[in-house]
Amino acid sequence: DGVFAGYPRLAPWQKDTVELAKRQGYICTAFGTRKHVDPNILSRDGSLRARAERQTVNHQIQGGAADTLKVVLTSAHHTRLYEETRSHLIAPVYDELVNSCPIDNVFEFVSRAQDLMNITPPGHAIPMLAEVSIGRNWFDAGNNELKDRPSQRKIESLFDAWAKEGWVA
Repeated sequence: DGVFAGYPRLAPWQKDTVELAKRQGYICTAFGTRKHVDPNILSRDGSLRARAERQTVNHQIQGGAADTLKVVLTSAHHTRLYEETRSHLIAPVYDELVNSCPIDNVFEFVSRAQDLMNITPPGHAIPMLAEVSIGRNWFDAGNNELKDRPSQRKIESLFDAWAKEGWVA
């Protein structure tokens, strides 16, 4: 209830998405990726129908996130982001990219990666903004969220704090 109260347009969007899927038999992400819906979306069994409806709405959201990652990774390849910053993609994880980057290149990597990731999906008016987390490992990165467009000084101060703790790159 709290989510729907905070986002009053969410429930009508979900309802419209399910109704469209029932009429068409498929749903599309903002990027045009089509997925056929589970036939149980028309079932008289409320449990089966509710599950199919949740899957349909989830595809809109998660499918769009997956499409966004494909666009970003393709752009990273074409712009030679990883080669030019001597960085490596470790893994895409849902709507995140886990990367390894030499400390000397972190600011350049973050700046260029955010240029690629801050995109506006087709049909949307508001761009998605990538947030940055930096850490010595994936666990630490979760504790060092720097949000959108961290300055070089902010990144360097994080490295300085690690150096005071005795961590050496």
